[in-house]
Amino acid sequence: MSAAALATLVAAGGALAPLSSPPVVSAAEVPPPQLPPLVSLDLPYVSDGDPAHRLDVFVPAGTSSRPLVVFVHGGSWTHGSKAEIRGGAGQRAQAFRDVLLGHGYAVASVEYRFSHVARFPAQLHDVKAAVRYLRARSADLQLDPTRFAVAGESAGGHLADLVGYTGLTADRTLEGDLGVTGESSAVSAVVSYYGVADLSRVVPDRVEKGCARGQTGATSPEGRLVGVDPQTARRADVVRRANPVTYVGVTSPPTMLLHGTRDCLVPAAQSTRLYRLLCSFGVPAEYITLDAPHGGPSFHTTPRVTARVLAFLDRHLRVER
Repeated sequence: MSAAALATLVAAGGALAPLSSPPVVSAAEVPPPQLPPLVSLDLPYVSDGDPAHRLDVFVPAGTSSRPLVVFVHGGSWTHGSKAEIRGGAGQRAQAFRDVLLGHGYAVASVEYRFSHVARFPAQLHDVKAAVRYLRARSADLQLDPTRFAVAGESAGGHLADLVGYTGLTADRTLEGDLGVTGESSAVSAVVSYYGVADLSRVVPDRVEKGCARGQTGATSPEGRLVGVDPQTARRADVVRRANPVTYVGVTSPPTMLLHGTRDCLVPAAQSTRLYRLLCSFGVPAEYITLDAPHGGPSFHTTPRVTARVLAFLDRHLRVER
């Protein structure tokens, strides 16, 4: 008897008769036990021995091929780790992973080279190589190669956007030739958390928001990524090549953007501008703002937000449970 029925009975002055035996529950009504995921750590997606070319994969237990979300960590393109998805970084990305696993998604977390090691487009080459590797090994890893999405935070959001919007590019200088070739790096959806969409606008966006200018010029995180002052007109072509907004078009994959309204590191104007551009091309796009600074656990622990992210992924990766 349900709690509501019991309450009604008591309120009416009724009495409960003792049960001679427990109610029969069919096997179909009993949820299956949650088995631990299959975990593969430190898989080399490029066979060059570079620890920056490693990834981790988490796959829900079972026999079906799973849709995959490739996660790209943040860190100003200068630090961070794929281990963030396992916890300990303060962003609660492990909660994001666990929600996805609990709803039938596999999750991969990718390392990539930092800007003090190699300038852009090395980071894009790395993440694209990881996607191609995962697609090539999809049968072994129980992944569905037709249902890949990419997600990232901050610098990782920037790279996730780029992977999404250059998936169909014929420009080999953007695709790169690392690791597995002959596979596509295209994805079906993008989830970008407080990412940089236009490197040349980061500092102006801070000023317009009333924030401190922060690091500027060629020694800023954006400057170190591309090797020039992002605001210089003299090398605008170099900066434009690293901007996700450069590649948005009618074939861009559906995108969900999430940003904090109190973000003074990468102001929300970055996502607002990208969202409007996506909409202008008719690309399915969603935009969620939170009362939050740059990052923080609320992006992955707020139920209404995680529900929206799951609904977005389900819709565009056609997940059946």
